[in-house]
Amino acid sequence: MDGSIRIRSLGWVGSLIAFLIVASTIYVTHYIFVPAYVERTGHPYLVGYLWGWVANMATVFVASLVAYRLEGHPISWRAFSARFRLDRMPAQDWLWTLAILVGVAGAYFGLSFTARWLAQIPLFAPHPAFPPDLGPEGQAGAVPGQLFGMPLRGQWWVSIQHTFQPWNYLAIWPGALFMAYIVQRRRSTWMGIIQHGLMNLGLFVYVLLGVSGWG
Repeated sequence: MDGSIRIRSLGWVGSLIAFLIVASTIYVTHYIFVPAYVERTGHPYLVGYLWGWVANMATVFVASLVAYRLEGHPISWRAFSARFRLDRMPAQDWLWTLAILVGVAGAYFGLSFTARWLAQIPLFAPHPAFPPDLGPEGQAGAVPGQLFGMPLRGQWWVSIQHTFQPWNYLAIWPGALFMAYIVQRRRSTWMGIIQHGLMNLGLFVYVLLGVSGWG
């Protein structure tokens, strides 16, 4: 990153505002747009879910690029990778990545029982249109060979994703905060990317088996 560019910290207020903006758009997408899309078109929930997920992630990515240019950074991979902390990871960061993976997985699975508690509160409850495997039961409520109400066999176009699920607050937040803290201290986005990818590996295998007809 260009050393002459000084970036002012958002602080906790600015960070909270940024989080609420993104979280609100994701919440509105999956609690209003997707159920309406499914009702209007009759398509499986997964189709509307993917439309919403791609739209939200594309919006966040474009916003990050706009912010990157407004900060005055040049258009080059070297500057981009430095600003987004995508530089090569030293050996110590791989060990921290393993610690993050263990911490996040331990917190999530250890606190997964809290999802059923929060789901009983109207503010945190899943939308009635949500398929069982998107709700508090997770994959335990999945129909073999299906994902979010759609048969997977032959559907090779399906991508891997997840969304804002308020009933998972207590299960997700401790691990997410731990991951964010380590990533910030070590100044490496790769650590979060790798941890997140490995956490989704089980879902990837489930989808792969489903679309190939083995699940």
